[in-house]
Amino acid sequence: MQRKPLAQPQLMQPNAVDAQALGLAMQLLFKTDRKRFSIAAAYVWLWPAIRLGQLVTIEDEDGVWTGYALWAYLTPETANHLVLQDPPFLPISDWNEGDQLWILDFVAMPGHHRRLAKALRHRLRPHFKQAHRLVRDKTGAMLGTKAYTLRKDG
Repeated sequence: MQRKPLAQPQLMQPNAVDAQALGLAMQLLFKTDRKRFSIAAAYVWLWPAIRLGQLVTIEDEDGVWTGYALWAYLTPETANHLVLQDPPFLPISDWNEGDQLWILDFVAMPGHHRRLAKALRHRLRPHFKQAHRLVRDKTGAMLGTKAYTLRKDG
């Protein structure tokens, strides 16, 4: 009797659009100080956001990404774990478990940071009043967290 191969979870099956997004993100990373990250680490970090559509990108006139930002919706417990863990990797199951918005990555080529911040605010402001992020120094060492007000109601 021949066994059927186990079906892989659909979430981890790459499609052409997701694979292209991953490639464009990697291309951008290699143009920044993040080029020292391993491909495996970048994949683990980027893939959940790409699969879940939790990223915003900006690009140049040729369609090459000049910036991306990604986020997750975390529980307070997961957020605390994220702050204490180094490196801060999250299983895909944790990316949509809570109601706290966390900006997990913000990468832009020089001169493109403001445009990326504007695109990120435009995407998230209608749904969230506040966002959190990790604050690290240039070596990657954790300095703390910061909260941003995205909109004021009233």
